[in-house]
Amino acid sequence: MKKEVPRITDGEMKVLEVLWENSPAAAAEIVAVLKERINWNRNTTYTFINRLVDKGAIKREDPGFICTPLFSRDEVLLSETHSFLERIYQGSLNLMISQFIENKALSRKELEELRDLLDKSTQ
Repeated sequence: MKKEVPRITDGEMKVLEVLWENSPAAAAEIVAVLKERINWNRNTTYTFINRLVDKGAIKREDPGFICTPLFSRDEVLLSETHSFLERIYQGSLNLMISQFIENKALSRKELEELRDLLDKSTQ
């Protein structure tokens, strides 16, 4: 039985992005990448790593504090998308898309891409 993906915060997502790019990775490597990208200090990065370990989203192995994600990017993104839809649009993708269309929040190109996706999904 597949474990449920835990709720992931914005900060935790930054750590996961590093791991999805290069996994497994030592915590020191994650610290170095996030220091360069967003100027996080060591303690901030370790805090988020420990939260992800506690949630069961990553595995940590010693020696070397080696971290491995336990869920793929696609699994986390799908889970977070469902969470967003439930919280904001009562679980309705139709409501979300109609709001974007009615408020002209989608460009013509984006609408065409959406139409193409829908056409492909019905073939």
